[in-house]
Amino acid sequence: MKDDGAGVGGQRRGAPRFEGRFSARYSVAAADGGPGDERACLTGNLSTGGCLLLTNDAPLAASTRLLLLIQLPAGTWVRVHGTVRWSEPPRRASTGAVTEPGAMGVAFSDPMLPQALRQHLDACAQKKSTPPR
Repeated sequence: MKDDGAGVGGQRRGAPRFEGRFSARYSVAAADGGPGDERACLTGNLSTGGCLLLTNDAPLAASTRLLLLIQLPAGTWVRVHGTVRWSEPPRRASTGAVTEPGAMGVAFSDPMLPQALRQHLDACAQKKSTPPR
């Protein structure tokens, strides 16, 4: 999926997105307020404002609140809360097999991101802005 920086409804995003496929897990709070079932997925990109989740599971509705666990390249797992902004289902062949994962745009809702995630995003920004030699 190509990320052109345009947000939902054509609005521009406030933070740059950095492509990266990282292992992730998400869960939705159960009806009783406790933790729900955890699902595995991958990130498609990350920013200080949110992430793109790629999943073969049924899409979640906009406004669904999630708890995310994202594994960064150094192996560190970070925990953030987020809200689904949009979603699209996986594409399937006539046999029912997934041919392209579904996607969910998730906005982070924590007022302060975990330090390891901030450091990773800062390193991505520096790498992107460093001219080639």
